[in-house]
Amino acid sequence: MSKHYRKENNCLNCGQVVNGKFCSNCGQENIEIKEPFWAFVSHGVGHYFHYDSKFKKTLRPFLTKPGQLTKDYMDGRMASHIPPISLYLFITLVYFLSAPVFNKQDVDEKEAMYKVFRLDSYSVQLNKIARLDSAVKHEESEKQRSSDEEILKTYRRINLTAADSNITSYHNRQAALPDSLRDDKITKFWKELKVGYREKTGHTFDKAAFKDKYFPKLLFFLMPLFAFFLMLNFRRNKKLYLEHLIYTIHLFSFAFFTFFVSEFLQYVLPANWGEVIELIFFAILIWYTYRSIRTVYERSRWKTVMKLFTISILFVLSLVITEVVGMAIAISLA
Repeated sequence: MSKHYRKENNCLNCGQVVNGKFCSNCGQENIEIKEPFWAFVSHGVGHYFHYDSKFKKTLRPFLTKPGQLTKDYMDGRMASHIPPISLYLFITLVYFLSAPVFNKQDVDEKEAMYKVFRLDSYSVQLNKIARLDSAVKHEESEKQRSSDEEILKTYRRINLTAADSNITSYHNRQAALPDSLRDDKITKFWKELKVGYREKTGHTFDKAAFKDKYFPKLLFFLMPLFAFFLMLNFRRNKKLYLEHLIYTIHLFSFAFFTFFVSEFLQYVLPANWGEVIELIFFAILIWYTYRSIRTVYERSRWKTVMKLFTISILFVLSLVITEVVGMAIAISLA
């Protein structure tokens, strides 16, 4: 159905003069707002099939020609494909909405296994209690024969390894330890973050809960950071940072697509297929990354393999930095 254009030449969105079918200032189409019902439905269906056509044209190179979608976008062929960020948002939305459904089966199985284990292990636990009682009696007799100095050393050792209630107590315990037993700088940094969180909130920092809550948001920090490392690693290609970011978005989009398909197959297939499916899709992801590097950055096979190892290290580094920054933000906002 043809569109009904307004006779007036003022834009209803920004008020500027419209010369033609579209406003040159804001881009809004100068069509009649009050249109018949079937015209409204027709336009909606038309927009859907237009988007559906772009989706099909995007999906084909995205799945079968690694890196080609990025290359087309960089070469200016944008109109026939879905924008990178739109593709990423669509795939991740589907993945994160479906993940709880796929993972619920694993949780139910683990809970069932735990119940069986708990019922079957009562006798084992009773035997352990009996052995512990005997060990306690033996330890008491040993302590009676120990000197006061040995008892004091034991007390200090237990006290030093106890959970720290605040930053000051952690620093005091570290200062009391010999240099060889003190935490290194990285361990100290992590413990200070966790102790600070516990001191501030009153409960222990739950890393798994933190990832579940903030991981989708942290990806918007991880991708630009990883793209920055790619720009440094492929600086001889003299590509703009935006080009590396577009490649990163497409790569992450494919990764989440593989996660979705992998978890779906593990959900519908028998449980003993799980490891095989994960291995297959991990190999697919590695192959996709290899082929996309060759297409986008135009490197030889051997150099691409070497770059693949370098990129893996850079990705882990980006992941660690993102996690640290995320934890620091979570603690500061707690």
